[in-house]
Amino acid sequence: MYDEDYVHPGIVAEVEGVEVSAVTHLKDWDEDVDDNWDIRTSYKIPVGGLYVRPGYGYFMLPGDLEVQEASITVGLAGEVAPRYTFAHVIPDEADEGQLHIIGLDLLLGDPNNIRALVSAEICYNDGVNPLGGPVISDWSHTNLGAQVIVPVAGFEVVPGVVWQHTLEEAVDADENEVWATLSLVKRF
Repeated sequence: MYDEDYVHPGIVAEVEGVEVSAVTHLKDWDEDVDDNWDIRTSYKIPVGGLYVRPGYGYFMLPGDLEVQEASITVGLAGEVAPRYTFAHVIPDEADEGQLHIIGLDLLLGDPNNIRALVSAEICYNDGVNPLGGPVISDWSHTNLGAQVIVPVAGFEVVPGVVWQHTLEEAVDADENEVWATLSLVKRF
């Protein structure tokens, strides 16, 4: 059912630029937010038909907020891949806490050519609000995303779009938002 290239055991490093001008309304920030970047690394370990992926992320949010995240994901390897992620989130100016994320990924196309990834997830936020607002302990948001994975000279260039529906007002007073991403991925 799955190709070994999908599981890809080994280290993955990713740098992602996020166009977050759509979400700057969170605290009415006026500064230019085009220079926000996320940096993630993980190590994907195949275990039978599953994979386990410990990871680390460093996120720069609007308003000069920084967040670190240590996570572990367990998922089913394949073109249709359910997953669960536990993340411990450490904001620089707010209480730390955990996220529990249940997701589903659908990978379309040939692993040796351009592919598409469609994903959906729902997040239970257990005690963290990186924006410094009230602590959240509830289902906080859902995301739907679409990405195109383009292999280029040993890297993957991955443009994408994400739609978020907010379930908890403390995350975002506006219920819906959309943003674009552009990632550069290297697999070792």
